[in-house]
Amino acid sequence: MAEEKKTKRRGNPQYLRVPTSEQAREYGRRGGLASARKFRERKQFREVIQEFLDSTNIDDPTKTNREVLVDAMFNTAMAGDVRAFIALRDTAGEKPVEERREEHSGGIEISWAEPGEIKEEE
Repeated sequence: MAEEKKTKRRGNPQYLRVPTSEQAREYGRRGGLASARKFRERKQFREVIQEFLDSTNIDDPTKTNREVLVDAMFNTAMAGDVRAFIALRDTAGEKPVEERREEHSGGIEISWAEPGEIKEEE
Protein backbone atom coordinates (compact mmCIF):
# COMPACT_ATOMS: atom_id res chain seq x y z
CA MET A 1 0.00 0.00 0.00
CA ALA A 2 1.35 3.38 -0.97
CA GLU A 3 2.21 5.69 1.85
CA GLU A 4 0.23 8.93 1.88
CA LYS A 5 2.27 12.07 1.53
CA LYS A 6 1.85 14.49 4.37
CA THR A 7 1.85 18.12 3.33
CA LYS A 8 3.38 20.66 5.61
CA ARG A 9 1.28 23.69 6.33
CA ARG A 10 3.18 26.88 5.83
CA GLY A 11 2.87 29.89 8.05
CA ASN A 12 1.65 30.22 11.55
CA PRO A 13 -2.15 29.77 11.87
CA GLN A 14 -2.07 32.27 14.71
CA TYR A 15 -1.30 35.03 12.18
CA LEU A 16 -3.78 34.03 9.47
CA ARG A 17 -6.47 36.60 8.81
CA VAL A 18 -9.73 35.56 7.21
CA PRO A 19 -11.44 38.54 5.56
CA THR A 20 -15.03 39.32 6.40
CA SER A 21 -17.60 39.31 3.61
CA GLU A 22 -17.42 43.13 3.49
CA GLN A 23 -13.63 43.03 3.19
CA ALA A 24 -13.82 40.33 0.52
CA ARG A 25 -16.34 42.44 -1.42
CA GLU A 26 -14.03 45.48 -1.17
CA TYR A 27 -11.01 43.45 -2.30
CA GLY A 28 -13.04 42.14 -5.24
CA ARG A 29 -14.17 45.66 -6.15
CA ARG A 30 -10.57 46.93 -6.06
CA GLY A 31 -9.44 44.01 -8.20
CA GLY A 32 -12.21 44.69 -10.72
CA LEU A 33 -11.29 48.37 -10.95
CA ALA A 34 -7.60 47.52 -11.41
CA SER A 35 -8.49 44.96 -14.08
CA ALA A 36 -10.63 47.49 -15.96
CA ARG A 37 -7.85 50.09 -15.76
CA LYS A 38 -5.32 47.60 -17.14
CA PHE A 39 -7.73 46.60 -19.93
CA ARG A 40 -8.13 50.26 -20.97
CA GLU A 41 -4.33 50.73 -20.96
CA ARG A 42 -3.81 47.68 -23.18
CA LYS A 43 -6.57 48.80 -25.55
CA GLN A 44 -5.02 52.26 -25.84
CA PHE A 45 -1.60 50.71 -26.47
CA ARG A 46 -3.04 48.52 -29.27
CA GLU A 47 -4.71 51.56 -30.83
CA VAL A 48 -1.45 53.56 -30.78
CA ILE A 49 0.40 50.68 -32.44
CA GLN A 50 -2.34 50.34 -35.10
CA GLU A 51 -2.14 54.08 -35.86
CA PHE A 52 1.64 53.85 -36.19
CA LEU A 53 1.49 50.82 -38.47
CA ASP A 54 -1.17 52.39 -40.70
CA SER A 55 0.58 55.78 -41.00
CA THR A 56 2.90 56.53 -43.92
CA ASN A 57 6.60 56.00 -43.48
CA ILE A 58 8.78 59.10 -43.15
CA ASP A 59 11.58 57.73 -45.35
CA ASP A 60 9.27 56.32 -48.05
CA PRO A 61 5.90 58.15 -48.20
CA THR A 62 4.54 55.65 -50.73
CA LYS A 63 4.55 52.87 -48.11
CA THR A 64 2.99 52.45 -44.68
CA ASN A 65 5.10 51.57 -41.66
CA ARG A 66 3.48 48.12 -41.75
CA GLU A 67 4.79 47.51 -45.28
CA VAL A 68 8.27 48.72 -44.35
CA LEU A 69 8.35 46.36 -41.35
CA VAL A 70 7.19 43.42 -43.48
CA ASP A 71 9.91 44.23 -46.03
CA ALA A 72 12.53 44.30 -43.28
CA MET A 73 11.28 41.01 -41.83
CA PHE A 74 11.25 39.43 -45.31
CA ASN A 75 14.83 40.56 -45.97
CA THR A 76 15.90 39.16 -42.60
CA ALA A 77 14.21 35.83 -43.40
CA MET A 78 15.90 35.75 -46.83
CA ALA A 79 19.24 36.29 -45.10
CA GLY A 80 18.67 33.03 -43.21
CA ASP A 81 16.93 34.02 -39.97
CA VAL A 82 14.57 31.10 -39.31
CA ARG A 83 12.61 32.95 -36.61
CA ALA A 84 11.77 35.73 -39.08
CA PHE A 85 10.61 33.10 -41.58
CA ILE A 86 8.41 31.40 -38.97
CA ALA A 87 6.88 34.75 -37.94
CA LEU A 88 6.09 35.58 -41.58
CA ARG A 89 4.66 32.13 -42.27
CA ASP A 90 2.47 32.20 -39.17
CA THR A 91 1.25 35.73 -39.87
CA ALA A 92 0.33 34.74 -43.42
CA GLY A 93 -1.89 32.00 -41.98
CA GLU A 94 0.20 29.06 -43.12
CA LYS A 95 1.10 27.73 -39.68
CA PRO A 96 0.97 23.92 -39.73
CA VAL A 97 -1.57 22.23 -37.50
CA GLU A 98 -0.02 20.79 -34.38
CA GLU A 99 -1.91 17.62 -33.63
CA ARG A 100 -1.60 15.80 -30.34
CA ARG A 101 -2.69 12.30 -29.43
CA GLU A 102 -2.82 10.71 -26.02
CA GLU A 103 -3.97 7.27 -25.03
CA HIS A 104 -5.29 6.66 -21.55
CA SER A 105 -6.06 3.51 -19.67
CA GLY A 106 -9.10 1.70 -20.95
CA GLY A 107 -8.17 2.25 -24.59
CA ILE A 108 -9.56 5.78 -24.81
CA GLU A 109 -7.73 7.87 -27.39
CA ILE A 110 -7.98 11.66 -27.42
CA SER A 111 -6.91 13.71 -30.43
CA TRP A 112 -7.09 17.47 -30.94
CA ALA A 113 -5.64 20.30 -32.97
CA GLU A 114 -4.75 23.80 -31.81
CA PRO A 115 -7.70 26.21 -31.62
CA GLY A 116 -8.37 28.12 -34.81
CA GLU A 117 -6.64 25.57 -36.99
CA ILE A 118 -8.46 23.44 -39.52
CA LYS A 119 -7.58 19.77 -39.30
CA GLU A 120 -7.29 18.00 -42.62
CA GLU A 121 -8.87 14.56 -42.76
CA GLU A 122 -6.47 11.69 -43.34
